[in-house]
Amino acid sequence: MHVKAGKPRFRTARACSVPAPMSGVRHRAQEAKDIAADLKAFLSDFHDAIALEEKDTERVFAGRAATALTAALALGIVIGWALRRKP
Repeated sequence: MHVKAGKPRFRTARACSVPAPMSGVRHRAQEAKDIAADLKAFLSDFHDAIALEEKDTERVFAGRAATALTAALALGIVIGWALRRKP
């Protein structure tokens, strides 16, 4: 492709409202950086939400672990005893 001397191949941002296209490599690199920034923000928000839920769960079950384990053990013993007593 022959380009005339003195005439730019692409119009510049000053000549029109559309910016000049970036080269393919730079454009893909910028897209990758944008995606990485979005992903980092998403993971940060997700981490904060999980931390809040974990604290709420700990608060709800605090002090009830021994009671829950005792009830589960008793229920397991009763079910095991009932299943062994088959006639």
